[in-house]
Amino acid sequence: MESLSLKDISHKISEDIKVFISRDVTSKDENHRLFLRQQVLKHLPESEQNDSILNLEKRPETQKYHLSLSHCPKAVGFAWIQKPMAIGFDLESKERLNIRVIERISEKSEIEKTPEPFSLLSAKESAWKAINSTINVPTISHIETLQWSEITPKWYQYKVSVNGQILNGDGFLSEQSGTYISFYSLT
Repeated sequence: MESLSLKDISHKISEDIKVFISRDVTSKDENHRLFLRQQVLKHLPESEQNDSILNLEKRPETQKYHLSLSHCPKAVGFAWIQKPMAIGFDLESKERLNIRVIERISEKSEIEKTPEPFSLLSAKESAWKAINSTINVPTISHIETLQWSEITPKWYQYKVSVNGQILNGDGFLSEQSGTYISFYSLT
């Protein structure tokens, strides 16, 4: 198990964002969802731990933190941040993506402006998870990524808009070992 090092981009993100990733357990493992919930309990402060986090039928909730979980064939993980901020987190296996999926969720101009077009699914998914905690956005195709910039050799920062309005938040994305890792914080 590993904690994702955000050292290279820590000057760009809030210290409140915490991210955990395990490559030892993946979505291919039968009990990966329970493992992920157990890791949430293990990493949260004791005052925020509750048995409902282990309930696989419900989204995990705490009083103090906004949580976002993700899993793919190469890893599982989650991110958390203190409320009222919201966080979205996504893991996508690069080998499972194809251009038809990207074209279905993105306009051609957005694809052309993105440094790594296959990363759009992960970037939009993490943004949707954060945004949908406060604004009803029907699908990720309603989200547009923009203002991409490379902040270190392995990390990109981006903004998102919904219905042409740029939201107050930041997205961060990296491709590591064939997995897109993306998180978006909505402030």
